[in-house]
Amino acid sequence: MPTTTLHHALRPRHRAVHQVREWISKGRLTDGAVLPSERELAQRLGLARGTVRAALSELTNDGVISLADGGVRRVQGSGRHGLMASTIALLTDSPVLSAPEHVPLGQDSFIQLAVTQALTGIGRHVLNLSPTMLGDDGLKQLIAGRPRGAIAMYAVAASPHGQRVIAALKAAGIATTTHSDAHALRPYDHVTSDQHRGGYDVTRWLLAHGRRRIRCFWRFPAQRDWADDRYAGYAQAMREAGLSPLPALRTPELDIPSNTAEGFTALASALSGFLHQPATLDAKRKPGFDALITATDGHAYQSAAACRRLGLLPGREVLVTGYDHLFPVCPERAFEPNGLAATVDKDNPAMARELVRLLDARLAGQLPAAAQRLVVPHRLIPLT
Repeated sequence: MPTTTLHHALRPRHRAVHQVREWISKGRLTDGAVLPSERELAQRLGLARGTVRAALSELTNDGVISLADGGVRRVQGSGRHGLMASTIALLTDSPVLSAPEHVPLGQDSFIQLAVTQALTGIGRHVLNLSPTMLGDDGLKQLIAGRPRGAIAMYAVAASPHGQRVIAALKAAGIATTTHSDAHALRPYDHVTSDQHRGGYDVTRWLLAHGRRRIRCFWRFPAQRDWADDRYAGYAQAMREAGLSPLPALRTPELDIPSNTAEGFTALASALSGFLHQPATLDAKRKPGFDALITATDGHAYQSAAACRRLGLLPGREVLVTGYDHLFPVCPERAFEPNGLAATVDKDNPAMARELVRLLDARLAGQLPAAAQRLVVPHRLIPLT
């Protein structure tokens, strides 16, 4: 059973897994055959025994080998073999990226790109699948094909249909990691940003700049888990400062493109009406806020322009914060260049790395049975 050429760019554990699978696929280890001891495998592969032990644990969890009494390991006929044995299903409703160098770090599509590159770097094939196009038959075929694992991107994990696909994969025993803030997906392994802490940190920053009448201004009508968590962080910071949290302002979904001067002006005009409601006015009939917390950077520029229409000077009389660190590529920036006071960088490169790492640890049998929640720290970026 000679050692064949390995892909030395792979991590040591992956190299060991790859080699054992190759021996099986080429018939050098047949069904029922006893594997060499950990010590012998370590010598043949030039790896530490602990690394080999982790690789064997992964192969056991994946059904490729079995562990009998006395610690004897045998090849067994079940388990994943062939191409799907090293394939990760990437659940996304975004297109495959053809110009990665133009993808901003703050966009979720950057995470999709970085996840793909990281998976390829550890010897995995990546199969991009759209749950909305998959259908029931496609889902059954995917499960029958037994991919090694799956990673669900944010938009998929946030949708009811995507959540049903994730649940079906887990029920079928296919390890799945999600990028998600959704409370419904907390029973699954997931990587997230701390939205509560993000709202708290932004509010503390505004308070440190003398703001006392701070409002959350959401450009959507329905409840969303991440917005509720962010508002809870805001409310905590306000109470700690001895102030009463103000109710969040919400608008309907406004289908007005803001990437042209005409559209931006129309949207700012519409938003100014929502900011000039009786409930938001002070005793002098002026808007009763000196800071706005918005959902993302583009919304901040739009809201700042709306404040200007109400006679509030952005950056002085009112501070407007965004989120996601997207301001370098926001088209709205051209129409209200001083509209964004601060933003939050969720560290998407780290988010991608942790998605792959969490799935890899699950496949290797290194995690407890309970779902794991991994929170990636963010960074507040002041711009004023």
